[in-house]
Amino acid sequence: MKKIVFVLMALGLLASCSDDGPSGVGNPPGENDVILLKKTIETAPDGSESISTYTYEENKITAINHNDGTVENFAYQGNFLTEIRHYKDGGLIRKETFLYDNSGIFGAHVDYVYDLANPANNYAVRTNYSYNGNKVDLVQLKGDDSSQDEEIQTGTMTLASNGNIVKFEGSAGNKVVNYSFDFKNAPLKEAFGYGFLLLSQFEGGFNNITSSLVSVNGQTANTLTNYTYNNKDYPVTAVHTDTNGTVYNIQYFY
Repeated sequence: MKKIVFVLMALGLLASCSDDGPSGVGNPPGENDVILLKKTIETAPDGSESISTYTYEENKITAINHNDGTVENFAYQGNFLTEIRHYKDGGLIRKETFLYDNSGIFGAHVDYVYDLANPANNYAVRTNYSYNGNKVDLVQLKGDDSSQDEEIQTGTMTLASNGNIVKFEGSAGNKVVNYSFDFKNAPLKEAFGYGFLLLSQFEGGFNNITSSLVSVNGQTANTLTNYTYNNKDYPVTAVHTDTNGTVYNIQYFY
């Protein structure tokens, strides 16, 4: 039981934080000594730039604005992240909801996708989570706004002792992904509720991913990322190389 509780706290599944400093949830709102990511610039091989700007209330992310006209707005209830709304040129194209049990443990994530041009294509995917030591098991169900009951995938995430997701296994495509990490700080490590985002995305951690080895239906691919860091051990630049050799350059601003 102690191991399970440790993993849950490391991932930010409990809306509390010890006096020893930041855990998975980030420092409590109001702390002023945290380092928060303010902007990223990703440059593609053709020179085009994807720019993302982060807005906070204390150390809770409230919005992420992108230069392609998309925006994510975050909502909280007390110390729980409850919703992320995604907009494209003002229209709602996606909504994520985060659900918790009575003890405050993150139990489900529902992803609603909206086709503004053809609402008949709207759908929703619900992911239910259960915890067993350093394993997080999941079941994904597809449906519509009102219910999701068509099982589309089961899976398991394996966690390191600090909450890094080191492996993902999914039944769809017999997918297996193994992740390697550095020992430095992830850019959003201090953002409140960061652990909830990791579980909803099936990847990431409180350190930075340096490589991923992916197998889907027996076909493998790998990516590599090299970082430079500031004097607080947060990345300031990254060079990301896809399996086909395509290189992306990323800058981080705090």
